[in-house]
Parts: sequence; structure tokens; C-alpha cells
Amino acid sequence: MMGILLLLVYLLAGVFMTRCLLPRQSPVIRVYLGLALGMFLLMWLPALLAFLRPFDGLTQTLSLLPLAGLATAAFFGRSRQTARVFDETDTTALRLLAMVALPLTVIGAYLLHTHILRPEGGALYTGQATYGDFPLHLSIITSLPGKTLPVDYSILPGVRLGYPFLVNSLSTTFLILGLPLRWAVIVPSLLFFALVFAGMLLLALRVCKSPGAAVLATLLVFLNGGLGFLYAADMAGVSLGSAGSNQLQQGVWLDRLRTILQGWYQTPANHAEFTQYNLRWSNIIADMLLPQRTFLAGWAVLLPCLYLLLDMMKEEEWDARQLVLLGVLAGGLPLIHTHSFLALGMMSAGFVAHSLIRKRAFTPWLIYGGIAVVLALPQLIGFTFTQSAGEGFLRFQFNWVNNPGGRGLNDAYLFFYLKNIGLPFLLLIFALFEKNAWHRRLFAGAFVIFVIAEFILFQP
Repeated sequence: MMGILLLLVYLLAGVFMTRCLLPRQSPVIRVYLGLALGMFLLMWLPALLAFLRPFDGLTQTLSLLPLAGLATAAFFGRSRQTARVFDETDTTALRLLAMVALPLTVIGAYLLHTHILRPEGGALYTGQATYGDFPLHLSIITSLPGKTLPVDYSILPGVRLGYPFLVNSLSTTFLILGLPLRWAVIVPSLLFFALVFAGMLLLALRVCKSPGAAVLATLLVFLNGGLGFLYAADMAGVSLGSAGSNQLQQGVWLDRLRTILQGWYQTPANHAEFTQYNLRWSNIIADMLLPQRTFLAGWAVLLPCLYLLLDMMKEEEWDARQLVLLGVLAGGLPLIHTHSFLALGMMSAGFVAHSLIRKRAFTPWLIYGGIAVVLALPQLIGFTFTQSAGEGFLRFQFNWVNNPGGRGLNDAYLFFYLKNIGLPFLLLIFALFEKNAWHRRLFAGAFVIFVIAEFILFQP
């Protein structure tokens, strides 16, 4: 109960702060950004105090003091502008959230139920997608109570924890305050799911021309997948494979469907038999948001950052309070999800380059970037660089997924993307001929990420 109470206090404080700082945003957006800010602060403030004293119940209580200080600062630094009131855009947003984000959140809730320490027959179960990642997260969650940061990996004593740990320390907060381990993981994860699904839709509504386009963009992101299922099509009515050898084509229609649904890594994405099919494109819900808790929390912060940034870019109005909030959220990303921080930085670099070419304002970028870099550097130096330097975290390799070990492409370059991304890949090609100035500005940021990721391998 104390954990839920602390959560509510942080969420309300976040909404209060966005109400003070962002009055020109609509009520729905202010609430969304406030909830995201509340979760961000709940990850960060107890962890910051844990560098000074043990991570225990008292630390959680003491974290309310800096929270109160931030809320007070937001109040005295509040904008004097009249706050926007609820209007037709909010009605549209709420209707679409109920139609799109809510059902996706229900799916997320069901997956959390089935995959996170599900009790059955006196045992605890996880799922195929979480089988590899979940033990590491549990080890971090259960090793933090009573410790002072920084700590070592509990599964690797003597090696400092360099993995982004704030999403797991958040679960430790709930664990310390009385929630069972299962619910200490599920409660924040479900909130992050809701924030990610809602955030993507609200971001799409802000940058797209119509609500229909925003819905389509959101569904393309979360219901993604390629054309790999065609490999399982039974055109001849005969079995062409066996267990461990072309297993996706073992049996006929119903057998192949059963293999996809029940086989070990037999879904036609990131398939176990890489050399046979070269299928490497996972569904973002099943293979990223669910098992990779840092990715889930990272997107819950990244999407508000993108909203704040793109909102100012589209209006060409660089509100000082919004810039500071953006810089703080961006600067806190490395210990939540380093790759989200890296992606935001690369995208921002593309936007800056476009702005310089078009001779637009540059000072706002210095403010936002300066705040983010100052806050991020201690995290990167103290945690990220130490771990990644010894693991070959960054290295050059063209089209690395389709070019293992640099030994040559397994599939033709465009065909690899077409079969793994599917029809949306064709839309990406058509988008290269886009004439809309706003869309081209958006592409400038996305293009930087694509080019760098195409030539540099960002993992050990």
C-alpha cells in the first residue's frame, strides 16, 4: 500500500509541475507529460539519495523532500500564460486513446500476467520472450535493498553494475515498500506500457496531418512485422522440414501453425534457424517492450522528449520552460536506457543540421543540448563508458544484421529489408520523394539514425 501511495504522490506532483510549466499545452497533453515526468522522478530521486545512504524505506520517504522542492520551484517559476482549456482536440485525443492505446495496454497487461513470475502448480513461470532477459532484471531488483550505490552485479561480484538500472531500482522501491516481487515488476511496467502506447499516439497526432494518419502510424509501429510468415505457407501440402532443420516448414497447414504458436523460437521473426531464413525483425511489443525493461522505460521517457522537441520545432516557438524540461528528461535517459539517449542525440543532430542549412534559430539547441549533456556526462563516464569500452560496444560493420562477421550479405540489400519489415518498407522508399517541408525536416532526424545504425554495430 505504501508503494502505491508513493507512486500516486509522484504522479500527482508530475501533473502539477507540467500544469505550472506548460500552460499552452492542451489538458490531455499536460496530464500525459505530467505522468511521464512523475515516473521519471520516481526512478531518479530515490536512486540519487541511494548514492548517499542505503536504498531502503527511509530513502524512499526522504525522496519526497527533493520532489517537494522541484514542485515548489515549478510553482514559483510557473508561466503566467493562461492555461489552455479542454477543447475539441482533447476530445479527439481521448477518443483515439480509448480506441488504440487502451486496447494495446490491455494486451500489455495480459502479457505481463503470463510472463512475469506467473504462479502455477507451486512453481513460477516466465515466457519465451522473457526467458533470457528476466533473470538479470530480477537479480538487480533483489540485490539493491539496503545497498548504497554504486553496486556490483550480484551475478558477477567484483564487476560494477554498468547496465542502466533505474527501471529495476524503481521495482526495488515497490519491493521495499511491501509489494510482492511479481507486482513490484508488473505495476511500473504496466504504467510504462500505457505511457508508451499513449505517447506514440499523441506524438503522431502532433506531427501528422490527420487523426487517421496518426492511428495508422501508431499501429504500424506496434503491430509491426515482416513477410517471414510466407515461409510457413503450405503451397504443396507436404512437409518440407523437421525439428531443427527447416522446422518452420515441418508438417502441413495446421502443423506449421502449431509450430509457429508453440515451437521454441519458431515464430517467423528472429527465427532460431537464422542461416535458413535470415529473419531478424521482431515485433516491438513481444520482443522489445515486454522482455527488455530498459527499452520500455526508455521509450516512456523518449516519447515525451520527442513530443516536447517536435512541438517546438513545428511551431517555431522555443518556450524556455519547455526547453529546460526537455533537457532534463533527455539528460536523465542514459541510466534508464542508453540507446534511447543515443537515438535522441542522433535525431537531434539531424534536426540541428537541417536548422543550420535553413538558417533557423540555433540558440535553443544549445540550451537543450547543453542541459542534456551536463546531466548525462556523469552517467556516461561513471557507468556506460566503463562497461562498453571493455566489450567492443561500438565497431564498424556495414548492414551488420544481414552481414554477420563482415563476411558478405546473406540476402540482397533491399530484399532483406523488404522481407523483414514488409510493406511499410516500400512506404519508406516512397517517402524519399516527399516534398512537404515539415516531413522532410522529420526525415532529417530519422535519416541520421538509419545511416549510423547501418554502418556501426551498437552492441557487444
